Amino acid sequence: MPHEIRYILFEDIEVTKAVFAQWRARGRSLPRGTIATTRSEDRGMLGCAFQIELRPDGSFAAETLECGGDELRDALVQNARALSIPLPARAAKRVERIDGLLCIAMRLGSKTR
Repeated sequence: MPHEIRYILFEDIEVTKAVFAQWRARGRSLPRGTIATTRSEDRGMLGCAFQIELRPDGSFAAETLECGGDELRDALVQNARALSIPLPARAAKRVERIDGLLCIAMRLGSKTR
């Protein structure tokens, strides 16, 4: 049977919104401040990670927040669903980095693991 691989790519601002929404939904407190920078990394076998550098209001010191692994995947999947982007329920989903962007990669037509 043929297989299909589908990718949904996210800009950094979309990833940031998805991560913050996921953290709020899980009751994680977020520091107040301004987003200074964001960065995604491919960590090989460990998957991808996304870092958000926040500068607290009235301060020059920065605080770096990080999201990766299953938490990052779940945040992107929830964001896609909130935006009414159809995702196959049975497809295995993982986070990858393509051309500097994070994406959800899904393999269809095979058994999920």
